[in-house]
Order: sequence, then structure tokens, then C-alpha cells
Amino acid sequence: MALNIIVKKPRPVGQRPHTPTTVSPDRPLVSGKFKVLLAYVYPVQGNFFGQANRFVNTYRTCKPGIDHDSVVILNGGTPPSQVSQYFVRNIPNLSFFLHDNTGWDIGGYRELALKLPPSTPMFCLSTKAHFKRSGWLRRMVEAWEKHGAGLYGTLATYEVRPHFCTTGFM
Repeated sequence: MALNIIVKKPRPVGQRPHTPTTVSPDRPLVSGKFKVLLAYVYPVQGNFFGQANRFVNTYRTCKPGIDHDSVVILNGGTPPSQVSQYFVRNIPNLSFFLHDNTGWDIGGYRELALKLPPSTPMFCLSTKAHFKRSGWLRRMVEAWEKHGAGLYGTLATYEVRPHFCTTGFM
């Protein structure tokens, strides 16, 4: 079954409204729109299981609020099987992506994005990410739908430190 997926592009100030643009019909849908990919980075080198455990526990208690697929980016190699099994048991619609750790977290997001269909919304989460309340992913998607494609982040600040400081962005 062929589907036409319609998205509105933001228009420059002063231009007339335009008709929506049709994008690739092979993208998975959520509520008649698109399906988000959640990408979480797990550094294989070092002891990061405590942070991964906090991520998983808050993921399970603070529901995302929207259907999505999940990928754990295994940065720097293959983890012990119990770590992989832990993620599989606790996160639905999960797959793994092996990355050699070049470019650290951003390098993993970039390499994963290059393998996805164009315009796939990807919510990138660092190792330290965790959630405070349910509906966290739904809020990001609502901003995306309201304002169009762009860069949306959580806990982003320039005042605290003069660089891009965030635990998640889409």
C-alpha cells in the first residue's frame, strides 16, 4: 500500500503560504505522520552500566508518549552479552549499531544517520540521559510538527558553559 506523507516546511517571513510537500512514502508512520528513531549512546570502554541502568529505569517509568524505534549505539566495540541482553529485555523495538568511537557520541549519531532514509527524525541521547516525566518524546515530536524540521534539544544552555551542552537533541 503506497502512502503519501505530508509535512509542512517552514516558510521565510513575508512569503505566501505554500502547499505541503510530499516526502518519501516508505517512511514508517506514527499517528499518520512519521516514526521517530531514538538513538542512545553506550560507550563500551569504561564503566557506564550505572548510567545505562538509570536511562533504562527512567525510560520504563517515564513513558515516551509516542511510538518509536530505538537504537543503542555501541561506541567502541561490542559489550558483554549481559549488557546487550539488559537493553533487549527493557527497551521495545530495539536494535544495536556498532560504532568505532571516532567522533565520540556525535560520530555515532552521524554514522547512524547516514544509514537512515533521508529526513528520518532521530532523537539523540547521550550516555548520561535520563527522564523526569512521561511524555518527553511526545513533546519533542510536537515541537517538530509545529515548527518543522530543525534542531530541538533538552537541557541545552550557553550561559553555563560556552559550548553546546545537552543530553539530548532531535
